[in-house]
Amino acid sequence: MVEIVAKKYTKALIASFDDNHLEAFLKDIEKMVGVFGYEKFLDIIHSPYVSKSHKQAFLLELINSNNEKTINFVKLLGENDRFDIIPSLYAGLQAYMSQKSKSYVGLLYLNQKVDPNVVDRIAKALSGRFGVSLEIKQVENPIEGIKLVIDDLGIEISFSRENFLNELKSYVLKAI
Repeated sequence: MVEIVAKKYTKALIASFDDNHLEAFLKDIEKMVGVFGYEKFLDIIHSPYVSKSHKQAFLLELINSNNEKTINFVKLLGENDRFDIIPSLYAGLQAYMSQKSKSYVGLLYLNQKVDPNVVDRIAKALSGRFGVSLEIKQVENPIEGIKLVIDDLGIEISFSRENFLNELKSYVLKAI
């Protein structure tokens, strides 16, 4: 439900901002998204004992923005009690900006760190293949294999040791 409402707000924001103002707005929203991971912050936002005006003031103080549209947007969210949509809204706006600039971020899941030069070569090869600008970030994960995920493009490339061994066994059994 939150994502559906966030999509409507995202479309409205995209229609009402030009690209430069949207980037500035996105930076302000990014400040708010960072604190949604803290339990105490969520307690304040969801508390029925804290008034809407105090919640608005709290968020406005947090982002410390002079942008009038950002201030009005936070007030609008407060009046409609929609602070929960901020992370989904940010993700939607970020995806739009990535699509517009053809600049994407991919996550490379490995069980150990890889030399940054190797990651850069992978990024350059895939950038040329897909015709986009690609940045790859490494994420350590206890999997036996390698997995590259580019969410905004809907791409997932993986090689798993376990999967390889299962396919090899299946092939040998079929050959016998």
